[in-house]
Amino acid sequence: ITNNDAFKTKVNELLATIAADDMEKSFSFGQDQNGNYKTTNIRVAEPGNTVGVSATSPTISLQAGVHTHHKDLFDAFSPGDIYTFSQANTINSVFDYFYVYSKGGAYVFNISNQTQFDDFSTKYPASQYLDPVTGDWKEDTALYNDLWISYEQFLKAGIDENGAYERAFAYVVKKHGIGIAMSKQDANGDFKPIYVNKTTTLLPGINIPVTVYEKTDNFNN
Repeated sequence: ITNNDAFKTKVNELLATIAADDMEKSFSFGQDQNGNYKTTNIRVAEPGNTVGVSATSPTISLQAGVHTHHKDLFDAFSPGDIYTFSQANTINSVFDYFYVYSKGGAYVFNISNQTQFDDFSTKYPASQYLDPVTGDWKEDTALYNDLWISYEQFLKAGIDENGAYERAFAYVVKKHGIGIAMSKQDANGDFKPIYVNKTTTLLPGINIPVTVYEKTDNFNN
């Protein structure tokens, strides 16, 4: 998808002002009836709001959505982005990819388990798990606690804020069986998956359990 000329042209439009933007932007991507790849027009969020994404089009079979995070947000996805992707895929079953571009990098969600993803909004309804003001998980939910506890440990390990958040978010996605995988674009333009595991070890000699979060490129590790 990201190698397609129509996609790259529209992404370049999004990124032209990313360093100064204070509003999110989005577009969607797919094929017309002749199989040609097309994009929708860029949508700009209202001040203070997140941007929506088009899941359907009268002229394009949409397969992916793209949005930005402005300079005041983490580079990686927010919890609200999962609900946006879920709603789009529910409306349009071939809407299988969701991207976020920011000043510090690019990420993509792809569906790794359709059944789990179909169940996501029922298992974790937005009314109970998503804070509509902050766009974060609601405080004291398991998703919120897992995100920010692992985030703090990554920070203590010397990882920067965006790197710590990226890893913590990947951990929550995997642990809670949401049915999606998160990948990050590398310097070559390729998207590589990010997985994080939680292990518990005993400190030598004193047998005190310590929780460790570790990044891995293998889902099964």
